[in-house]
Amino acid sequence: MNPNGTERGVFETDGNGRSSPAIGEDGTVYFGSYDNNLYAITGEHTLNIDEPTGEGSIEVDGQEITSWPYQGVYEHGTEVELEAIADTQWFFKEWTGDYTGEDNPTTVTMDDEKEITAVFDTDQITYELEINIEGKGTVEVDGTEFADGDTDTYLDGTDLTLEADPAEGWEFDEWQGTDETGESIIITMDEDKEITAIFQEDVVVETYELTLTIEGPGTVYYDLDPEAIDIYEDEVEDIWVLTLEEGTEVTLYIDEDDEENFENWDLPDTLTDELDEYDLEIVFEMDEDKEITANFEEVDVEGILDDLFERGMICIAIAIIIPIIIIIIIIVVIVKLLGGKDKDGEQPPQQQHRPPGQQPPSQQQAPPPEEEISIGEEPTSPEEEYSGEVPPPPPEG
Repeated sequence: MNPNGTERGVFETDGNGRSSPAIGEDGTVYFGSYDNNLYAITGEHTLNIDEPTGEGSIEVDGQEITSWPYQGVYEHGTEVELEAIADTQWFFKEWTGDYTGEDNPTTVTMDDEKEITAVFDTDQITYELEINIEGKGTVEVDGTEFADGDTDTYLDGTDLTLEADPAEGWEFDEWQGTDETGESIIITMDEDKEITAIFQEDVVVETYELTLTIEGPGTVYYDLDPEAIDIYEDEVEDIWVLTLEEGTEVTLYIDEDDEENFENWDLPDTLTDELDEYDLEIVFEMDEDKEITANFEEVDVEGILDDLFERGMICIAIAIIIPIIIIIIIIVVIVKLLGGKDKDGEQPPQQQHRPPGQQPPSQQQAPPPEEEISIGEEPTSPEEEYSGEVPPPPPEG
């Protein structure tokens, strides 16, 4: 019988008992019987272990308890080993109930019914996280799905991964309560936090195509506000087709090096009233498909090259002729200087050989002047003219 009067067990013999029961120090009950046998009955006791307080697990004789509460039946006097294992950032504090103490692991002797609880504690501060949801979607915290308004407590310094998953037809917009952005973020629990995931319905954005064509040698640049959906560069050459959202403001302007060659814009009818086709810069809004052409004047490259060639040949001719003229002038000056020295007698004249009886040029008589010859007269022979004799006077009468 138990102390409370309930039946603990039944033991049967082959005969009636012949003596009063006797209890040994270890709790064994002894009694005699008319079958001439002495019987010894060993008592059994139940060990109850409740779910721990805090975060941790319990092992009984090396076997981890996987469900609560734990119950084990042991014979009287059995020694049972208990060990408390704390989770991360927790520690074992004490045993409470029918066995108390701070030893871990510890040994409990089963000499009676026992109920024991392990207590775990943490010396760190804990904070609460609350998740709210606006729109249609879910939020997972470290892989655990949170509904709108769910809360949980975490140790100070714990890093948590929050992932927003929009429902069909919805898209994730932003987080409120944190500066982190993106559908998946990491937060650190350093205070109580209330974070809200905002979801919005998908909105169909109308798009239009802008076709830009360049006619002639020139370059056009563009600025967009906001950015285009399908765009890669800021310089337009020849032809570009851009896909732009409705309402996008487009600025087209001519490269400053090509401003002199720019002629005009070919604009769609919807823009002719509000834009000047001769402006170097035009601004408009995308509200339909648009085709725009920038016209530039063709440059006569061949004529320019010919002109440059002619100018170059003239320069080359001048560069050659001027040195030649200078050289000729120098030669003339030198010759004149040398000729002047002969006249002043600085250099003696060379001796010339003359036949005997011939006078030097300086002593020879100059030939007489030529006489005029009248018509009908015979010319005087050279011998008579230069004989040196005086002709006889003509006869009288």
